[in-house]
Amino acid sequence: MSVDLRKTGQATRTVTLVVGLERGDEQEAQARLPTPASQGIGLLRELQQLFDRLSIRSGVLSLSAQAGDLAPVVARQLSLFDPPPAHNPGQRLIDLAACYRQARFFRVVPVEQPLLELRFRLEPVDVA
Repeated sequence: MSVDLRKTGQATRTVTLVVGLERGDEQEAQARLPTPASQGIGLLRELQQLFDRLSIRSGVLSLSAQAGDLAPVVARQLSLFDPPPAHNPGQRLIDLAACYRQARFFRVVPVEQPLLELRFRLEPVDVA
């Protein structure tokens, strides 16, 4: 799917997974992506989450993945000389949490430890 999307310069906004079962019926799950995607790893992760949502009680005969609501991939050239836009970090975090509803956000907290790998811990950030 991702190869076909990249060949045509398209990205998908919705992904549908259809699972054909041994007993003759099908189960289907669909997700709307927060941003259009065409990369294999992101699509695979989304399809795995869709598969986990299904309740499969018999053998699987077929899997079908469908991309919908296609949009052209728009390349964006970043400027080297424009100053970065000023953002309110708290508002940016709220916007990201709304866009990526299933993600969790963490902050790094230093901890006094002799071992380098133990000198910090991750604490969840409350995005309320």
